[in-house]
Amino acid sequence: MKANYKTKLSPIKTGDMVKLNYDKLINNVDFNKFSTKYVKWINEHKDSVFITKEDIRLKNHFILCNKETNESSLFIFSPYDLLKYEN
Repeated sequence: MKANYKTKLSPIKTGDMVKLNYDKLINNVDFNKFSTKYVKWINEHKDSVFITKEDIRLKNHFILCNKETNESSLFIFSPYDLLKYEN
């Protein structure tokens, strides 16, 4: 699956509810080079809903807080790796 840069994604900001852009993540050409821990986490949380918290180290990147368990992610995500969730 190629990235479609014409797709208009909703801007992500702190406090938004999001899901992982799972298709984009697993179709990344470098996905097989990612750490086993990261790949496992992505697969385990592909259907989870998160609340974004801005990472203080990287501007416009987010730590994800699981809406159901209140557990924070171990990983930092770009807004391009996320999809706004609207129930």
